[in-house]
This record gives sequence, C-alpha cells and structure tokens, in this order.
Amino acid sequence: MPKRRTRRANGLLPRAARGIWRGGVWLIYHPQPVIAMAVVVAGGLGLWGFVTRSEAFRITAVQLPEASSLEIPPSLIGHNLWTVDVRALAQQLKAQQPQLKRVRVIRRPPNTLQIEVLERTPVAQVKLGTWYAVSSDGFILSDP
Repeated sequence: MPKRRTRRANGLLPRAARGIWRGGVWLIYHPQPVIAMAVVVAGGLGLWGFVTRSEAFRITAVQLPEASSLEIPPSLIGHNLWTVDVRALAQQLKAQQPQLKRVRVIRRPPNTLQIEVLERTPVAQVKLGTWYAVSSDGFILSDP
C-alpha cells in the first residue's frame, strides 16, 4: 500500500508563521543587517544628544517681521534651538493677535528663530453697528 500523503495547511496564518520562521533562521546566519541598523541608530542617538546639549545651538536672536507687535517670551533666549516646540510657540504668538491668518516659526541654524506672519486681507464689509472688514474665510477684522 502506498504511503499516504499528509495535507499541508496553506492558510494565511501558517504561511505567515513559516515566513517569520524562515526570516529568523536567515537572521541567525546573516546578522550583518541587524548590526548595521544598531550602529546607525546608536550614531543617530549620539548625534541628537550632542546637538541638544551643544552651546552652539543656543538661541541668541529672534527675527520678527518689521512693524510687528508680537511679544516673544523672554525665557526663549538661551534655550536649545532643536528642543523648542515651534508649533506651540506659533500658536502662542497667534493667540496674541487672532486677526493674523498664520504665524510660522522657522529654525535658522545655528542660533536664530525666524517668525513669519501672514495677515488676513479684507474682501468685504459688514455693518454691525459700524462697518467692519471681513476676510475671505469669514473672520471679522477688529479695525472698523
């Protein structure tokens, strides 16, 4: 009597398990990619640690647009350029003047933050007791 052939399971999970097993066996015999990745990650972490502690990247200047009344927090000078949360700073500056459409904070290495402001442009007028300018997105500008 001929030997009976066993049936193999060809579902998704058994195939995935076989692929993972083969990948693990391959990594045992070929560890070079893992070692190279570990060296790259360690180098990146070391570089990030150096950059965040370096005196060369301490903020010494903040460039504001001309005729801007935005007030920069005084504690910002002396912080590391790469550890400043530029999104939170932009939101804080925009909260000072809500009529601004956008405030953008840009890092300029080695030690400068630049602030760009985009103002809303009036496209219409609306009468609410007095006439007020309205921007294209429906924001009522405070200057009558």
